[in-house]
Amino acid sequence: MKNLFKLIYLSIALSTLFCCEKEDNGTAQNENFKTVSVDDAMGFLNLRTVKKTNANSYLTNISTDVQQEQITNTDELLTIVPAATIHQQHYSHILLLEIDGEIQSVVFSMTPDESPDSEAYDGELLITDLDGSFIKGYTVENGILQTEYLGFPDVYGKAVTQKNDCTDCPYSVCDYCDLEEVDIGFVGGSSGLPQVNYIVVGSIFDRGNSGGYIDFGWNSGGGGGGGSSSPNITPYQGFLNSLTLAQRNFLTANTPLKINIQNFFSENGHSEANESFITDIIIYLMGNPNSSLEFNINLDPNNALHFDSFEEAEDYFDSLSSSNYTHVSSVFEIGSVRRDVHSLEFNNFPQANIVTSIKAMIPDDNNALECLNILNVRSELEGNNTLFDWTQLDSEDPNDSSGPVIEINESTDSVKISVEGEMLVGLNIGGYPLRSRHLITVVITYNYSTAQINEDYCYWYYTN
Repeated sequence: MKNLFKLIYLSIALSTLFCCEKEDNGTAQNENFKTVSVDDAMGFLNLRTVKKTNANSYLTNISTDVQQEQITNTDELLTIVPAATIHQQHYSHILLLEIDGEIQSVVFSMTPDESPDSEAYDGELLITDLDGSFIKGYTVENGILQTEYLGFPDVYGKAVTQKNDCTDCPYSVCDYCDLEEVDIGFVGGSSGLPQVNYIVVGSIFDRGNSGGYIDFGWNSGGGGGGGSSSPNITPYQGFLNSLTLAQRNFLTANTPLKINIQNFFSENGHSEANESFITDIIIYLMGNPNSSLEFNINLDPNNALHFDSFEEAEDYFDSLSSSNYTHVSSVFEIGSVRRDVHSLEFNNFPQANIVTSIKAMIPDDNNALECLNILNVRSELEGNNTLFDWTQLDSEDPNDSSGPVIEINESTDSVKISVEGEMLVGLNIGGYPLRSRHLITVVITYNYSTAQINEDYCYWYYTN
């Protein structure tokens, strides 16, 4: 179905962006349009969207993964920029051509009726400007355009800047679903169902009473026949083409993941095994939006915790609802400002020690607990910082509302410190590098007079 997507947006976009004229032989005049380079496309979009990036913008994300597809019977390319709009159910691209010396653009959005994995597209098409103003709309059945929506004056040019979702209407404004529908009614070929690209082009580029259709669109055929051959595509674009509509849309909305995947392929190549694993990652993350797993190429999988599957890794971390430490060392310095330093190793993560440094003001010579004033609490990670990483999220100042929690028990001469942070753990899943991200709270309890750790009350747990 990936060819169908290219086909539909290329063919319709050409009619939307400009009006063709015919020569006597029925071929399209294309001297008035040219390819928009990748740099010019991004510059054009940056110039027109930089001042509109706010809560009311129709476009919520513009990808830098620009593609270009050849227009048959010409030497020109249609420039295609993946994008996301305020409507998550839309699979959207920005399409650009230079027409009469000026860059013109539309936002092309597809809303499938059923699973995007189906072989032929069934659904609706919406074409707007960059602000979401209605330009054209169509219905598609089995990959063939069936009807065109006819606008009325208060719909054309109406900007879409707010979500106005309807239960049954796939469009950005509920009023669009009240538009009148007309059958396109193109009939051609001996079967009455010609190639979909010629249905699209014929229904849109026909002008006047000359009849016929203009052979001017995108050639979905694999070889032979008329028209220009498709340009060579990069291995990464070939990988994207192998994904389903939903998977590509997921990548568009998850820029960090997409960048990591691009970097991974750049460093490791597009082997069948690599592409298969990356596809599995995308499928897993789509099906598990709350997963702690992240794809990260800055890890050496040979030194990471090894698992055979995503599920096995998740199950392992789920089993660690809380865990104790192994006490490594404790030191303290007595003075006007006392500093207690405790190092404890995570039992489940060898080579990862949480080191908590506690500074306290003691106003008398006896270091009396009732006079204790905790000034600062800092937690850091020592050990394998490539495999593990820790970031303290709490402020170091206990007096801050977002600071660590201090509990003093004079009857047991103990101090209990609770600090929240983020723990990253490197993983090896099937030979590929990932990591697991968790919010956890570390708890340190010790005897203040002796600096003796109470291991029964030193532990960590996931922060809800």
